[in-house]
Amino acid sequence: MNDPDQFPEIIQFMQQAAPFPGLPDEALRHCVSQFSIHYLKAGDHSDRLQDPAIYWLRTGIAKITDKHLRLYDQLEESGCFGLALAGLPDDAKLTIVEDALVYRLSQQDAQTLATEHRVFKQFIQQSSSRYLRHANNPIQEQVLNLSLRQFIRREPVTISPDASAQQAAHLMSQLHVSCLPVQQNGHLLGIITDRDLRARLVAKGLPADTQVKQVMSTPVDTVDAKQQVMDALLLMSVKRVHHLPIIDGKQLVGIITSTDLMQLQQQSPIFIAGEIARQTELAGLISCCKRMPEFLIQLMAANVQPERIGAVLSGIYDSVTQRLLALAEARFGPPPQAYCWVVFGSHARQELHLASDQDNALLLAQEPSASDSAYFDEMCRWVCDALNACGLVTCPGNIMASNPEMRGSVKQWQSKFEKWLQQPTPQALLKSNIFFDLRPLFGEMGLADILSQQIAKQTQNNQMFLAMLAQVAAANSPPLGLFGQLKTEKDPLRGACVDLKKAGLSLLTDVARLYALASGTPAVQTLERLEAAVEQGKLSSQDKDELTLCYQRLLTFRQQQQQTDLQHQRSSGNLLAVDQLTPFDKHQLKDIFAVLDRCQQAILLKFAGGRG
Repeated sequence: MNDPDQFPEIIQFMQQAAPFPGLPDEALRHCVSQFSIHYLKAGDHSDRLQDPAIYWLRTGIAKITDKHLRLYDQLEESGCFGLALAGLPDDAKLTIVEDALVYRLSQQDAQTLATEHRVFKQFIQQSSSRYLRHANNPIQEQVLNLSLRQFIRREPVTISPDASAQQAAHLMSQLHVSCLPVQQNGHLLGIITDRDLRARLVAKGLPADTQVKQVMSTPVDTVDAKQQVMDALLLMSVKRVHHLPIIDGKQLVGIITSTDLMQLQQQSPIFIAGEIARQTELAGLISCCKRMPEFLIQLMAANVQPERIGAVLSGIYDSVTQRLLALAEARFGPPPQAYCWVVFGSHARQELHLASDQDNALLLAQEPSASDSAYFDEMCRWVCDALNACGLVTCPGNIMASNPEMRGSVKQWQSKFEKWLQQPTPQALLKSNIFFDLRPLFGEMGLADILSQQIAKQTQNNQMFLAMLAQVAAANSPPLGLFGQLKTEKDPLRGACVDLKKAGLSLLTDVARLYALASGTPAVQTLERLEAAVEQGKLSSQDKDELTLCYQRLLTFRQQQQQTDLQHQRSSGNLLAVDQLTPFDKHQLKDIFAVLDRCQQAILLKFAGGRG
């Protein structure tokens, strides 16, 4: 134990380093008495990251990298590290760049300070959140996580809408490109591609002097330069396009093509979606979908953010569903009336994973006749069975369009929502929660818009409904014991487990849904809902950031477990084998559940007057 009076230079240092300026003098002097002092030489590869303590750099420089030497953090004077802060993966390494003098505080002393002083507790939480962000997003990211601005190789060459098709073809040949953006007075009007020239000019026998504006593709989908390569890949997959103009504000700054992306990822979603669109038989679609697990593992290995992987898988199953419905109409004949195929739950939120099941329904323009019902019954049963064969398994709760209760006119669906909204009960909301995540996929999309508008109108200021929804969201507490220990369940294959869906992910999606309905936003994706809640002043930016990090890390835990399950040839799900986690991962999981517990208390206070 040190005598603080003999180490005035340590006290002087601590008065400048976080979090000590916020501590009373007595606590600061106690820290000095408990510090141990260590000298680390330049070039040392230390294992102190695994020490359950906190270290502060008094002098020197250190860096933290992963096993591939990608940089997570660089530490200089006053920088800190240690397992007590959590947030770094188990392969992280500490390297001393310049000779360093460090002060060490034991985990026990740190926990005591955190218990007695709020400022110290906040310091640990903020440090953990910072490293949690690094754990999901190393500084040297893989190419799929590059911003599109970094991806641009040259400035785009454009053509006037009044130019001839022959001029466009000559310019494309000269530049060795497959498309040209069409601009007039700085405004992007469309795009002309080699495919447009073949299909709209040559195939129709039009003359070479036909104006570009007569054969170009318009309107055109675009992607923002601030977005990532992965976003462009996903948009191409969903829209089934091969060229995307890159926009910065209103200015065209580049073009990204499917060829560019294919060179990055041979098994890209755009390639698979293209194959899906070409299939004329169910067997071909089944064959395409059998490659999904291997493809998703490749995305995980490329450090693609977990929520983007869910969006990619959802986009692919969007394409599968749309193709199946087109095949169904060819098989059973034209539909007797307009309809819209909608998806609910994780598919609507674009958050599918390997163990997801179907959640879908059919909206009809009017109440069906007996013959209409017979047609849609046969069609929906065929489509749902086909989706099951393609890997999107049947719903245990029978929330599928093959169930007659999941088919009805817009008016019938409006009546269902009216009852849930005006006469809410905990039991009814527990069962109907999933229906408030809704997205149209095929058919007359306007039918779904009518329903969505009703939901937005009747939920935003419905205090009784929001209060009960908050109580439902807070009904299941995260699996933490009295002293912060993980509460597990036994699984015959995995041993002690935590159900990540029940214990964390469902809670997060419930909270995001609650804030979205309270904000009146049309957003459906979980992270977009949290962002919208901030914009509407319903949620603080700090809380949003913390929930986002928890959500991303829980997704990563689940994906890693599913990858392990696939390697051991066992079914994937939501169970996480706790005994297989590193001490760091267990610590992080506990931190996440603690955040979610606080979040539950917050929504009860905000929406239900604190009543659980």
